Amino acid sequence: MPARLGAVLAVLTMAAACSGGDSGGTGQSATPDAAGEPAQGGVLNYVTDVEPTCWDLQQQSTIASQTLLRNVLDSLVRLTPDGEFHGWLAETWEVSPDGTTYTFHLSDGVTFHDGTPLDAAAVTFNLDRWIASGINLAPSVPYESATATDPRTVTVQLTEPYAPLLQILSMPIVSIVSPASVEQYTPEQLCAGGEAIVGSGPFRSAAYVQGQSWTLERNDDYDWAPENADHTGAAHLDGVQVTFIQENSTRVGALSSGQAHLVSNVPPVDVANLRGGETDVLTAEAPGIPYSLQLNTATGPFADPAVREALRVGVDYDTLVESLYHGLFPRAWSLLTPATANAYDASLEGEYGHDLAAAQQLLDDAGWVPGDDGIRVRDGERLEAAWIVNQAWIREQRDVLGEGIQDAALELGIDLQRETLDPGTFTARAQAGDYDLTDMSQSRAEGDMLNLAYRSTLTPSGGGVNYTQLADPDVDQLLGDAARATDPAQRSDLYAQVQQRLSDGSVAIPVYVPTYLLGTSAGVHGVHFDAPGVPWSFFDVWLDQAQ
Repeated sequence: MPARLGAVLAVLTMAAACSGGDSGGTGQSATPDAAGEPAQGGVLNYVTDVEPTCWDLQQQSTIASQTLLRNVLDSLVRLTPDGEFHGWLAETWEVSPDGTTYTFHLSDGVTFHDGTPLDAAAVTFNLDRWIASGINLAPSVPYESATATDPRTVTVQLTEPYAPLLQILSMPIVSIVSPASVEQYTPEQLCAGGEAIVGSGPFRSAAYVQGQSWTLERNDDYDWAPENADHTGAAHLDGVQVTFIQENSTRVGALSSGQAHLVSNVPPVDVANLRGGETDVLTAEAPGIPYSLQLNTATGPFADPAVREALRVGVDYDTLVESLYHGLFPRAWSLLTPATANAYDASLEGEYGHDLAAAQQLLDDAGWVPGDDGIRVRDGERLEAAWIVNQAWIREQRDVLGEGIQDAALELGIDLQRETLDPGTFTARAQAGDYDLTDMSQSRAEGDMLNLAYRSTLTPSGGGVNYTQLADPDVDQLLGDAARATDPAQRSDLYAQVQQRLSDGSVAIPVYVPTYLLGTSAGVHGVHFDAPGVPWSFFDVWLDQAQ
């Protein structure tokens, strides 16, 4: 047994021993109690590969931090993958006829983990803090104010109609944290996590060891689950033991050996071996922006549409995606994924294909000729591009995929120079426009994700993720019209027009649809995926009792 795996298994075994002995061995057959009801107790051992670099979502947010923090932080409403909204911290809500005023009526008796009450003032504090952060979709929201009209009523006033507001408020990025904790802890302490994470969720943060583990314990007072949850009251589990392991083989080994109940991001190559018997792999395609190459259209080599199109058709993305992901991650064709309900334009599928000769001709016609070292040159300038990579976003073997794209680009005579940067350096480079391309995916169950990614005012320097630096008045108009529209069919048509225009300009290159591969043991029940295509809170999860 590799030393690293042995160490991990020792940690997980200790966690199971501390659970009261009722979680059962996940590597052997087990059955629930005779009544067939969910068993109570036990500690869920969850092994994940990506550890948040910051635990305060209003300072920095990744899909990894949002997924984990959903266990301790609640939201006003819940959006399920079927596109339905359900009451949560807000029992009910109304929207004014003109779409500019949202009134939320809060659940009664909700308390934060520190014992302070969750009331209208706490909600307005959180909404104002979110908008002030300038991140997490805040720049795209026409927010005017939030007012506590009474202890259980919050009125949100917008400057103009904004149809995606409820969807945003359902996301972990606008979870409601204890105002007292924000006042008690410094920004650095909030980012560091641990006891500084104070929400109202079904679990509370009990212990955090950076680089190793995060321990959650049940919030016994919890009695305000979303109205569509499987049960009411407190969580079934006593707690959750999260272990951070980057090595794929170690995570898979922990599941196969029965020491882990769930493991995140199973490598596609291991899926077939884990399906059947005592383990399985659950899947969910992500909505939003697929993994894609975002090309800087404002400056550098990709300001030329011919060079962008050459990179799009000159690389065999089909073969790269298939060989690396074994058919489990679909090839992406649009800058929205198929799981983005009522917004995806399926007509773009197969719109172009791999054509090396056509790509070479495009570059020839643009005046880029092969140099002595194989890299094309024009007017003495080499065709090279700075590709900046955010270290926090590397998952799903994106580093390996990136090397494959680099090699294929070299065959075209394009030198893609990849630089892996820490999040702070990446942000600084992006805000300064000091790059030629980057790569990203953005998970969000709303066509409005296109707004944050391609509106001219939402470049990185403006708080958005328009890494293409696109400044297209027609795209801006279409996106604005879609955000203000309340008719779903009209919004769908507008988003289809945006996707077609982005494709026509080769503004970005869709590569694959991120798909969550969650390894699970046979004794785990009640696992649900959230609208963003990631595991929802472990509130409904329960474990078979020991035999």
